[in-house]
This record gives sequence, C-alpha cells and structure tokens, in this order.
Amino acid sequence: MKRYSKWLCFGANLTVVAGLAQLGFGCAADAVKPKSGNAPSGIPQITSGDLDRLPALTLESIRQQFEGCGLPVDLTSNPNAYSGNFATPGPLMWAHQASGCSLGGTSIGNVSVSPSASLSGPFKNPVWTFLATQTIASSCSEKYTNQAASDAAPYQRTIRYEVMPIESRPERIGNIGPWKKAICTLAPVTGITHDYKFPGTGNNAPQSARVQIEFIPALPAIVVSASATKGAFANELAKGMRFEKIVARVKSSNDPRYIEGREITGMVTVETIANPQKVVVDPDAKTQTAVRADIGIRITADFGGVQVTQALGLFPWVEYFIDKAAGTVKFISVANPDPDPIRAEILFK
Repeated sequence: MKRYSKWLCFGANLTVVAGLAQLGFGCAADAVKPKSGNAPSGIPQITSGDLDRLPALTLESIRQQFEGCGLPVDLTSNPNAYSGNFATPGPLMWAHQASGCSLGGTSIGNVSVSPSASLSGPFKNPVWTFLATQTIASSCSEKYTNQAASDAAPYQRTIRYEVMPIESRPERIGNIGPWKKAICTLAPVTGITHDYKFPGTGNNAPQSARVQIEFIPALPAIVVSASATKGAFANELAKGMRFEKIVARVKSSNDPRYIEGREITGMVTVETIANPQKVVVDPDAKTQTAVRADIGIRITADFGGVQVTQALGLFPWVEYFIDKAAGTVKFISVANPDPDPIRAEILFK
C-alpha cells in the first residue's frame, strides 16, 4: 500500500465558553512531584512544596476565584455550553491495489479520507465526535470499500466526558496540590466513554469497540479558554505541573485488551508553550502555513504507551492555542491517531 498524507487544518470557530471551567482533572494526594527537566526554556518549575502550602479549596474560594477569572459561578445553565464544528480543506490520501478489475488486470484505487470533528453538549458531559468520510477514485470502487473504511477508522471515534461538579471539588480534589493552583484554567474529568474503531486487516472491514473508564480522583484533559481574558493562564499554569498516579479503572468494555475491573495508572503533564505558533507543512504540495496565538498549553498523557492512552479516550498529547482577548481556542494540535512517519499531528483550526 502506498500512502500519500496531506496536512490537516480544520477550519471553523471553536467557542469554548466560560462553562468549560467545570471540566477538571486531578491526581492522588501523594502524586504531586516537581516537573521534570523538559519544562519550556525560561519558565521556572513548580515544586510540590509550592502547591502544598496553598490552602485547601472550598466552595467559596472556588467561586471567588471564578469571579476573578471572569467565569460564571453557575456553570449549569447553558445546555449547549460546548459548541464547535471543524472541517478539513485537504484530505488524507491512500493508494491501494486490487486485481481482477478491468479485463482481469490490476488497478489502483485512490482513497481520500476527509476528517471532521465537533465538540458539543452541556457542562457536565460534553462530547467530542470525530468523523471521516472516504471517497474512492476507481472504475471498480467496490473492491476498495473495506480498505477505504480501514483508512478512515482511526479518525472515527466519540469521546464522552463526565465532569466533576463544582460542588464536589472541595471534598474530592480540594487538598490535591495541582488543583489548589489550576482552579480556572483546567477543568476535573472523572470518566470517559470512548467509542472507536479498529482498522481492518487485509480485505476485512473495521470493527467497533467501546470502553468506559473511571478516573480516580480526576483527570486533566482540556483547558478553559474563557479564563484567558483576565490572565488566568499566566497566573495558574506558567510554571507547569505534573499529575502522577492517576488511576484509570475499566468500568465496562468490549475490547478484549481492557477487561472490566482492570486498573491502569498513568500521569498527565501540563505546560505552557513558550512560542505558541505552528508551521504546518504539506509534503505533497511542498507548501507551509504559519498559525500563531497568544497562549499555548500542551497536555501530555501517558498510561503505558500510545496505544493504551488512545484506547482510554485520551490524546497522547494535545496542544491548545488560545486567543487571549476573545477567550477562545484559536486552534488545536493533537497526536495523529494513525501513526504516520510523515506527520505526527493533526491541526484543528
């Protein structure tokens, strides 16, 4: 199989409203350690002692902090708090061979896969939906149906989040170091339901899978862009943080690799990007596009390797680039779910 991989730049507005503050992530009380030596140049590391000396969170202190960050205290009034639709101007491309097409000879079927995505839902359970349509350019396209579906499979998944209510934060994560600091900018996810597909093997069609995961006590996986307008990112995340010993417990699964009751321990690192910009290269057209933003945040998750991390419904890494004045996400870069030696990432714009 010969593969041609175009860069992806998803064009749409992603309005991440103040309600994103209800998303949040956490770690066990003994899981706070200083960041490793990979902190962005010129940015000091934060230490466990710095976080431990902060007072425990209370409902009143969270509300006061939200007010200072320009976030509403009542985060449940808007049932459509999360809203963003994305499309791609340039598809990924593959070429497959099949025999027995015209006059019994071998033909080439060119497959184009066009990913798209949407973020929607209320504060307590927003949903990421990733879709991909495929087009086959061949006089005998029926011979490439399963191959085309397999090409699209890594880009077709749904991630449903369970978000910790603000009222539960003091008891469940109020004494955990990072959550004492990252009040406005990160928001606590306690569970994920992940629907995804396995690419087919040979001429076989892809198969679907679902896993439901509980995170103990919570997981950082998304930023609250609305808190950017009053400088919350500089105040809370400038030194970066690392969350260790987060437990992912499998509640249900039809993926034989992740049986019910299995527990996987991992960590999440949150750090700022010193120079928040991307230069996106199209290797086929030999062109490049530069995109820039005011604020850049990189979240890296590791639960025993890329394959396991992605199966849990997490990105091995995701970078959020934020417009400070508007308090919105300008573009997002995520790890390519289909390992590609040419391109390691997908850019949503």
